[in-house]
Amino acid sequence: METGDELFAAGGPLGGLDDPGRGDFAEILRSGQGFALQAQTYRAMAENISGAGALFDANVSQATAALTGTASLLQERLGTAAATFDGYRATFIAYAVSVEAIASECSRLRARATAELADIRSHARAIDRVLGSEALGDWTFRWDVIPDTPAAAVSPSSSSGTPPFGIDAADVATVERAQAAWRECLNQLATVRQLWQAQVDARARADEAAVRGLDDLPVFDAAGVPRTGHVGSRLDADTSDLLRAWATLDGAAFESAYGTDADGALAALGTMPVAQVAGIWAGLSPAFRKRLADRNPERVGTMPGVSPLDRDYANVQRLQGLHDAAASHYRELAGRDGPRSYDGDPGMADAAARLSAFGLLLKRYGTGSARHDNPPEYLVTLDDAMPGRPRVAVSIGDLSSATNVSYLVPGMNSSVAELPDYARAAARIRSKDEDSAVVLWLNYDSPGPAEVPRDDRAREGASRLAADIAATSIVTSTTGVSPRTSVIGHSYGSTLVALALATRPLAVDSVVLVGSAGIPDHLALSDLNVPAEQVFVSQAQTDVLARFGQKVGGRVDPESEAWGARVFGVDGATLTDGTRLEPVVGHNAVGGSETDDRRKYFGADTESLHNIRRILRGENVTDGRRTDLHVHGEYLR
Repeated sequence: METGDELFAAGGPLGGLDDPGRGDFAEILRSGQGFALQAQTYRAMAENISGAGALFDANVSQATAALTGTASLLQERLGTAAATFDGYRATFIAYAVSVEAIASECSRLRARATAELADIRSHARAIDRVLGSEALGDWTFRWDVIPDTPAAAVSPSSSSGTPPFGIDAADVATVERAQAAWRECLNQLATVRQLWQAQVDARARADEAAVRGLDDLPVFDAAGVPRTGHVGSRLDADTSDLLRAWATLDGAAFESAYGTDADGALAALGTMPVAQVAGIWAGLSPAFRKRLADRNPERVGTMPGVSPLDRDYANVQRLQGLHDAAASHYRELAGRDGPRSYDGDPGMADAAARLSAFGLLLKRYGTGSARHDNPPEYLVTLDDAMPGRPRVAVSIGDLSSATNVSYLVPGMNSSVAELPDYARAAARIRSKDEDSAVVLWLNYDSPGPAEVPRDDRAREGASRLAADIAATSIVTSTTGVSPRTSVIGHSYGSTLVALALATRPLAVDSVVLVGSAGIPDHLALSDLNVPAEQVFVSQAQTDVLARFGQKVGGRVDPESEAWGARVFGVDGATLTDGTRLEPVVGHNAVGGSETDDRRKYFGADTESLHNIRRILRGENVTDGRRTDLHVHGEYLR
């Protein structure tokens, strides 16, 4: 504390302590009372809007229906504003009362300390008068140092019989009384210092309570301002963009608020929950959405809540630059001098894989024409954060309007390098259903053979898959579409799918697990948050790798009767209409070409593909139990 007051000066009785009574509590109180009027104003506005909304309800026209919705939203926001100002009022008044009480106590303690210091000076003068400068020597006054009485004054010299320094016994007694009183003053000042520190602590608690009160204002909850682990985190200046965005009513108002400030708009969107981003994004004009994507394609392409079509546009914009950066990095490593290990430079391997992957993506999607193919393809996820190949997700079909959405999650050794093969499978699963979309989900680091026994990669991928499913569901809801959602996992991908579905309810209608590497033994069928009768599993009789993966991973065979899933046929069948369905041979989901896809889990004309398509449509499947019923290709009911 900086002050000329000797109480608080360095070495003073209260030196080094802050002043907890600082501030104008009367002004704080007036501010708090002023917020009451603002709260009343906003509450009255909300009530007026509510009354107007009742009038709107009497008219069923589209225009008044839209106005009713806006009025309802405005009423809610005004109510939040009113509650926020009520919160301000309560917090400020409570704070003012606390500060006033602390200031009053500090004023009393200051007066007490000042009086004690005055007494000490009085005792010092009394001692100085009695002993004099000759007896005191070089002693200089300090409030906390009591001068000693010279020993010669207490024991006079016997040779002369005359008291030294002219001091007699009565003088010594006077000095001792002054010293004792001085010591008592020091004890009192020590007590005052303790009581003052208690007020400093009380002020710190009052400050924290005030910050916590402001931190808990309704507007922060309504706007989705996050807490970052410390009191007052939501009062930081960087929440202003989010609050400004919350104050807008819809996409049109958001667009109007930010005008040409694309960076500000993206910063605000980046702090919002997915649902709020989706709601605002759906109301933006196509021109404004394009402006944002052109300004920062990486941010738009990776932002949950942005429409799949706009994410595809943004991600395609990024491809050339990412490819060029990968090529430059590869050339830099290739031209580097120095020894190479016998198995090559790991950095070179990552660089080569990355360059190849971006070359493939650039060739397939770089012109933007893939979205006009039949079937259309959209690059809805492009994550280049890690070395090596990027993680991607490609939607076969328009994800934003599809009434039937499926996620296809491949297993071991799957990546962008295998995208063309799995894209064939996804298109085959979608068939010619214009209202369907199959998301080829390569948005995780799939394991190699040595990593299959562990669940690490599956757990990491599970959180990503769950987040993607949830975000897509929110985005499609803004268009009024509520699609039937399914998830298909092959091999290690089925392990990942099970873990993802167990994280939380994701509104998934059915799940298909084929050639499974096994289900973690802590997961029961009911943990998947999918109706038990909609969990379908199968593995070919010749699929020894699936069984091997289950054994070495210590996982549950999802076909086991104890686990309880429905087993469908994949070993070939003849339907009642004479259609012959091919069996699956081996473990692979796809091959390296259309021809090589034959008799794979997602191969054309297989019993497996036939049943997967029916599951996605909510239809019956052929029985996979090894009985005569399956041989005849009859459907499970």
